[in-house]
Amino acid sequence: MQTVTTDCLIIGGGLAGRMAAREASRTGLQVTLLSDGPGASPWVHGINIPVHPKDSVESFLSDTIASGQGVSDPALAAALCQDAPEILTELEGMGLRFNRDGQGYQFLRPLGASHPRVMSVGNDTGVAVLKTLKAELEAKLDERPGLRAVHLQAQGGRVTGALCFDQPSHAWVTVRAAATVLACGGFCGIYPFTTNKRDSGGDGVAMAFRAGAALCDLEMIQFEPSGAVWPEALRGTSMITTMFFEGAVLRNSDGERFMLRYGPEGERVNKDLLARRIAAEIQADKGTAHGGVYFDATALGKERLEALYPAYVARYRAVGIDLASEWIELAPCAHTSLGGVRVDAQGASTVEGLFACGEVMGGLHGANRIGGSAGLETLVFGRRAGRAAAAYIRQNPAGADIGRMDSPASAANTSEFKPEMNAFPFPDSGLVFSTGNGNASSNSRQTTVVADHPARTPATPESLTADFSVALHALRTEMQTTLDRNANVLRNRDGLASALRTLRGGWEALLRLRPAEPHETFLWFRLHNDLTAACLLCTAALVREDSVGCHCRTDAQEAPAVPYRVQLSRNGDGSIQAERLPVGR
Repeated sequence: MQTVTTDCLIIGGGLAGRMAAREASRTGLQVTLLSDGPGASPWVHGINIPVHPKDSVESFLSDTIASGQGVSDPALAAALCQDAPEILTELEGMGLRFNRDGQGYQFLRPLGASHPRVMSVGNDTGVAVLKTLKAELEAKLDERPGLRAVHLQAQGGRVTGALCFDQPSHAWVTVRAAATVLACGGFCGIYPFTTNKRDSGGDGVAMAFRAGAALCDLEMIQFEPSGAVWPEALRGTSMITTMFFEGAVLRNSDGERFMLRYGPEGERVNKDLLARRIAAEIQADKGTAHGGVYFDATALGKERLEALYPAYVARYRAVGIDLASEWIELAPCAHTSLGGVRVDAQGASTVEGLFACGEVMGGLHGANRIGGSAGLETLVFGRRAGRAAAAYIRQNPAGADIGRMDSPASAANTSEFKPEMNAFPFPDSGLVFSTGNGNASSNSRQTTVVADHPARTPATPESLTADFSVALHALRTEMQTTLDRNANVLRNRDGLASALRTLRGGWEALLRLRPAEPHETFLWFRLHNDLTAACLLCTAALVREDSVGCHCRTDAQEAPAVPYRVQLSRNGDGSIQAERLPVGR
């Protein structure tokens, strides 16, 4: 097995990873970047920068905290908002030119914002920034295209590298590093109806969890209210919600503008409320033929649509739909995982040597995210994590013994690779967690959040010696169906408990599979990580016995009296520890 030794390992080739690489490489350190595609970065339409004449950093911070509904980490939110103007200056210094009109910068107003704030480079901000970063970094780092990390190595409480699979050559590679930065994106790709690419899975949170890092807010999945359900060619692509401030509206199957039933603000509410209300309308049999609601942007007119949203006009024109005269069908779609690795304001996790930035980190957005803040998050915290990792390496250089990496025991004995990947660490009879809705002085208590039932046998082939890809596909399909049914916009205790039982059955079935080739072993790891992320999500959703923001429990719709966050971590015996902690602690 090939071994690569480096100073700083960055896992992820999108905006967060490249911004981290830019900062770390400035210090003269050797930086190795694993680039398994750009993730969701090319889809960034614009970023929030509070430089409108009526806007301010303080207003942006107030909006961010309000949108997070008390669950946002104040230190992370402050870092995001305070760094935003610096990011604009830095990007313009790299040669990027933001859109302007006759009065200066051109702004759009996202849902949840008190002022217009989204700034764009052309109509493809993510693509433009990525291209610029790639060009600048080309000769400054060791980039490994197609190399994907599936497991972190930790020694003595310190992360020392990763086990990776080189997809072009189908070979395993170990990377030893003094510091590792996770920048591999979120895990909404584990859902069947998602705006994410299928390779956007649970690797980041699963690897961090096994390495001992604390995770937070994993129950908070932001469902984009405006995911296309038809035509099939556009299924899962999202319609930008700034259009609601330009005159676009939603209609049910009767043509009724149903959002006005909830208040005069109509569609101009936070995304979490919009997603809930669309889901409820569909559930009440007021949906369209393809299971959505209608999005009507005809009031904007052809000229304004062409001027402000040319990419969206072109996307629908390519499939024969004119946004200026026709309605389209949309529904809530898994879009952003707001939770992830718990970090401080510099991107440091709770495990030495491990940093995180971008969507794989948690704590910033709390219970809901303002549109335009995801792209900014990658740049702000990519920069901060890269700097912090470089400072850590200077103070803690890698020793000769750092990073002895275990390798897969053999292609035929994958389940023996790591004992912690075998035992199912999630509850099936009860879960002890620290409670008190954020009261730090409260005591832990035993709460049965999952009924005591045996693990359900998943709907997979009877003989797991059958074709490996068929068996793996069946397990993945069941995981996705389970999440779609029980961990969607509207959730309840019984559904989440049922989901965990089904996921346990899938976990145990996966352990019985025996991949025969290196690439099959890689696919085994990928599904194991996705199942881990799914279980973490459902566990956190069970622990939060109330409704706030993106997390809506139909059996417990009251918001908590005192905001708190759900933190998950791994005990020394491999079991899961779940805690309700005061926000900011």
